[in-house]
Amino acid sequence: GMPEILAWNYAPSNVPYETEFTDTRAWIGAFDLEMNYLFPPIPMPEGYGYVYTSPTTFSDSLFFAIYSNRSSDTIPNRIFLLDYHGNILNEKPVFQDDPTLYSQKLGIIDNKNYLLINNIGQFELTAELDNLPQQKMQRQKNYNPYFHLKSWPVDVNGNGTEELVYYHVNTSEIEIVNEKYKQLAGFRLPFDRLRITNIYPYLVNGKTDRLMVVTDSGYFFMQYTENPFYWAKYLVWLAIFFTAWGFTWLVQFFQRRRMEQKWKTEKQLTELQFNTIRNQLNPHFIFNALSSVGYLIENGKKEEAYDYLSINSRLIRKVLEDAEITTRPLEEELHFVRDYLSVQEFRFGGKFVTQINIGENVDLKLAVPKMVLHTYVENAVKHAFNEMESGGRLEIGIHSFSKGVELVVRDNGKWKTPSKNSSESTGKGIKIMESYYRIFEKQHQCKIQTVFTDLQKTNPSLSGTEVSIRMEY
Repeated sequence: GMPEILAWNYAPSNVPYETEFTDTRAWIGAFDLEMNYLFPPIPMPEGYGYVYTSPTTFSDSLFFAIYSNRSSDTIPNRIFLLDYHGNILNEKPVFQDDPTLYSQKLGIIDNKNYLLINNIGQFELTAELDNLPQQKMQRQKNYNPYFHLKSWPVDVNGNGTEELVYYHVNTSEIEIVNEKYKQLAGFRLPFDRLRITNIYPYLVNGKTDRLMVVTDSGYFFMQYTENPFYWAKYLVWLAIFFTAWGFTWLVQFFQRRRMEQKWKTEKQLTELQFNTIRNQLNPHFIFNALSSVGYLIENGKKEEAYDYLSINSRLIRKVLEDAEITTRPLEEELHFVRDYLSVQEFRFGGKFVTQINIGENVDLKLAVPKMVLHTYVENAVKHAFNEMESGGRLEIGIHSFSKGVELVVRDNGKWKTPSKNSSESTGKGIKIMESYYRIFEKQHQCKIQTVFTDLQKTNPSLSGTEVSIRMEY
């Protein structure tokens, strides 16, 4: 129940003769309030060195001691855990090989024991001494430079949290590190090259009111207080964060607005292009269909004309019904082409016959561009069989492959090149389809390739033209 006095002991090695406790070595010692030894002082190796001591925060009956020898690099520093009877309960070496790393101390920070090593860092001490550096240490470049020369753990402003006070002899500067906030406060003393020997808290009503700084030339007082508006920095950080976030959000918002506007414009342009194509295709087809019926009437075939007018009306109704769509199933495109060919076969009076071949695994529900087959069939009928009396043959082939479908329209006719202003020319329809394909590709993420082949160039014994429309999805 009585306090003990723990000694800090230095050995300057300047007494050449033997005494009971020679100062050619440092000693671990402790006293009672009457300055009597609690146990016989424990000798350290001979040489210039020192011993620091500190009570433990986890036991009232134990204390730490650290010995540092500055006369020899071969004698490692050692740290001890002892009781007040002088029994060494644990000890371990502390390695260092840089002479500038001396000035190791024991300190208590936030009610925990620490080993403080200049230019290296702080190591929490436990009864097991298991958190010590176990190899030679070098100065750490990333460690704060204020950890230099002398330091004292003191509750400077009486808030219950201990600060570390550092003093630089060469610059006469004092630096105070708040371990709670990890913040450094520094100032220069109005005195030159003082040797500070210790710093004590000056208590008023049990709290630190100021610090008493003891030097080899006297003492002075200084006060250290915590900034009451310290918390305001978090508001500043919060304001910076929300400002940055708001700016980023605004930039993204306007980017999205611009992208949406661009997308709407492109969509409107695409729809306009689709509508233009439909307006060009539909009258073009109606003209050709009605001209076929007119041909029958002119030749006195009224009953046939009536029958095929019914077929044509069905075709025209289909065109009008599909005016708002740009695609239709392949199956519907085939029905449309069959109706058209039934009219044209009769119109040409047996000049040509049609054969449609559908390969296996063809998906007839596949959506294809409207008029994709009809345009080329119509082109072949108009220009291939005009000068033929008979023997015309029109083949339509539909085949599937791994990525899509291929449509082939082949005729054996003798092509008649239409005049530039001919009303029967379907060249305009083909050009429209090519433009249509480019838009269709963008809208449906597919690729459409059209290849025209003059069969006579590949084989002189053949005649006619082949058109291949390959659609990859």
